[in-house]
Formats: sequence, structure tokens, C-alpha cells
Amino acid sequence: MINNRILVLSIISRKVAFSVFVLAVFLLFSKFTEATYIITSPDTIGDVGNYASLQLDSNGYPIISYYDSTNGDLRILHCGDSICLSGNIVTSPDTFGDVGYYTSMQLDSNGHPIVSYYDVTNGDIKLLRCGDTTCSSGNTITSPDTVGNVGGYASLQLDSNGYPVISYLDYTNGDLKVLHCGNVMCSGGNVIISPDTANNVGHSTSLKLDSNGYPVISYLDYTNFDLKIIHCGDTTCSSGNTITSPDTIGNVGQGTGLQLDSNGNPVVSYYDITNGDLKIIHCGDTTCSSGNTITSPDTTGDVGVDTSLRLDANGIPVVSYLDYTNGNLKVLHCGNTTCSSGNTVVSPDALGNIGWHVSMQLDSNGNPVIGYYNYTNGDLKVLRCNNAVCSRGSNMSSDSVDSFKPHASLQRNSDFIVSKSITDKYRSTSASVSGTSTSPSDYNSDSDSTDSDISRESVFSTKLESASASLSAFSGESL
Repeated sequence: MINNRILVLSIISRKVAFSVFVLAVFLLFSKFTEATYIITSPDTIGDVGNYASLQLDSNGYPIISYYDSTNGDLRILHCGDSICLSGNIVTSPDTFGDVGYYTSMQLDSNGHPIVSYYDVTNGDIKLLRCGDTTCSSGNTITSPDTVGNVGGYASLQLDSNGYPVISYLDYTNGDLKVLHCGNVMCSGGNVIISPDTANNVGHSTSLKLDSNGYPVISYLDYTNFDLKIIHCGDTTCSSGNTITSPDTIGNVGQGTGLQLDSNGNPVVSYYDITNGDLKIIHCGDTTCSSGNTITSPDTTGDVGVDTSLRLDANGIPVVSYLDYTNGNLKVLHCGNTTCSSGNTVVSPDALGNIGWHVSMQLDSNGNPVIGYYNYTNGDLKVLRCNNAVCSRGSNMSSDSVDSFKPHASLQRNSDFIVSKSITDKYRSTSASVSGTSTSPSDYNSDSDSTDSDISRESVFSTKLESASASLSAFSGESL
């Protein structure tokens, strides 16, 4: 009887000790999750993540289209939770030829992905309409424009009927093209127009539809290296178009990201190559003909190569982009609608050469969710901020932020088991990243993480070693 009591007490003691341990881990991790954002790498199989396009489903879970460079395939990720930590489904709905460049994705009324992308093998624009939310079955793929070499720099929107509208580059003629599909699958009744054929134009397109369903497109004039904007005069851009070049100072207009404010006036983020700056234009009218305000809200280093822009509930721009100098992801939250003052700039991910091909949405709380390419490891990454400016939280001192640059970085291995991996990959490559790397297509880079970056992350990673195993227990929206 005494032995049984001792056994029972021993079991209870162990359970209490374990509970105390779990509570301690939770409190430790909670301290950091209050002050940080969450970064995951939901697809690390092969070289994946270029040309990312991100949307959020009705639950706020990310869905991302991107390019699988290893196999030359289009890939779709539907995350199983808000931070892509578990339950993710990855599919390759198009594996014919070398396909998946310049993906642009929207979700239809059922939450099914619709993706436009470039077929390199045939030089065509392609459209995927998924049969379900994960693109696992019932997919329809069409090539609505096969005349010449077409489909680069595509940008997709859906009209009020759910019909795709796509802007893209005609490589053969150096023209901007616009496709307005005649049905949801682009299988018939399509209208294809080249609304701008002056010079070599149509690179870096970003498209939105105004309140009438008329396309508004920002793009690069590659001949003059100017930013151009077209406001179409009808739904197919067949007539009444207005084309302006609102910024012609220096070499400007690459990597455009466009939104329309509450008045229908374009707001565009883009790259100033001449000065290596991020630029924002807030047009003074719907055609950008007058009253425009142009600012350079980030001029530190060579920044703004890739941009993705959204407007918050107050119409204030939020932009994610690449810091080319340091190989970091950056996020700008402007202080007003023209980004002329009160701006906040942070670098939420600085591990390796990352931040390429960014795509951003704002969640229901106005917090940025970003998909992007990790060039160092060839992985797709997802960042979910815990606040509107992606700051690390008020409970962290400025000294702590500068010293450790903390964040929870989690990788998923080939067995879909979550494990902490902040420094291991970077230690293995730190000896060979001193300015010799080659960057993704269209860009070159000589920046990677430094030894000092690695040591700072190593200090913090030891504190997260035990906590990372318990992350899935509290990986919901509160993060």
C-alpha cells in the first residue's frame, strides 16, 4: 500500500513538474511573441518561391502562387493556419514545360485560386482556374494569348462577373497588352488589346479596376526608363484611354505596385534606379495628369527593387520591398497618404539574402502578411506581422532590438515536422556568402548575412530552442 502511494505521488510529482515546465516555456515564448512577428518557410523542397503572389482566404490563411525553379513548375500553397505552420497543402497544378514565371493570383467567390503566369517554353500567357481551394482537382488551364512571345510581368484582377482581366508584356513587339476574358475560364469571347505601343513598354505592370471596371495600370517605359500609367476608357481598353508619364526624373518605374484610393486616384510604389531609392506617387486625379505628389520615403542604401503596396483603412500606403544593399526584407508604413512625414521603416527579416519577389496583403486587423523568396536557401517564406507597422513591441528596449533583431523563424522539414532552424543553414553557408552569390532573374546581388548577423541570431535562437517545440499550441491569430 505504501509503495502504491509512493508510486502515485511520484506520478503526480512528475505531472506537476511537467506542467510547470510547459507553463515556463509558454511564458518565455509569450514574452517574445508579444514583441515579434512570426516567420515561416512553408515550402523548402527544391528551389522555390520566385514570383510569389499572395492572397488571404476567408479565415485569413495565406494562399500563395509561385515558381518552382527546380522543376520548372507552377506551385500553389494553401496554408493550414494563419502563419503557415501546420496543415499546409502544396500542389503543382501545371507541370507542362517551364511554367510559373510572373504569377499573379486572385480568389474567386468560392475561394478558389485563379492564377495568370508566363509559359517560358511556348512564350504564352497562361491562366489556371482551380477546381477547389487547394488546386488539387478540377483545375482548368488555358492559354488565351499565343501570338508571339507574350505574358511577362503579368498582373491579374477579376471583374464584377468574375472574368479575368490581365495586363502583361508583349516581348515580341515591346508593347503593353491587356486581356479581358469572355468567361471565367478565358476559353472564349476574349478581347486582347495593345493600348500602348509607343517605344518598348509594358514591363513591371500592376493592374487595378476602377469603380466602372475600367483597367488602371502602372508600368515601365523601358525605352525612356520612365514610370507610365494608363487609365483605360472602357472595360477592354479599346478606346478613350489616357496615358501619362508622371515621373520621368532619372531611371524610374521598375517593380511597380498600384492601388486606387477612395477617390479612384492611383497610388504607386516603384524603384528609382538612379538613386537607389523607394519612391511613392500619389496622383492628384484619376489619370495622374495633375496634382501628383512624389516622395522618396526610404533612401537608406539601395532599396525598393521589388515592391508590393496596399492601402490601410485610412488610405495610408503600406509597402513591402527589398533592401538590395543588405539583402533584407523591408516594410514601410507611411505616416500620411502621401508618405511625406511620420513614416515607419523596419527590416523584419534580415537572415540571409531575402525579400525577393514580395507579395503582401493586410489582414483583418490591418497587419501585413508577406510572401517572399529566400535566395540564400531557395525557399518560400511567409511573414505575419503582429501590428500594422511590423514593429517588435513596446516591451522590448531599443538596445535589445538593435542587439538581437529577434524573431521566431521556423522551417518545415521534408517530413512536415516543425523544428527551429534560425542559424544552422546560415552557419553552413557563411564562409561562402561574401559577395559571390548570383541573384534571381532580372537582378544581381552581392549581399548576404554577415558573421555578426549570425552571432546575434544565435544568441536569441538558444532562448527559443525549447519554446519552438510548443509553438503549435498557441499558433493562432493572437500571434
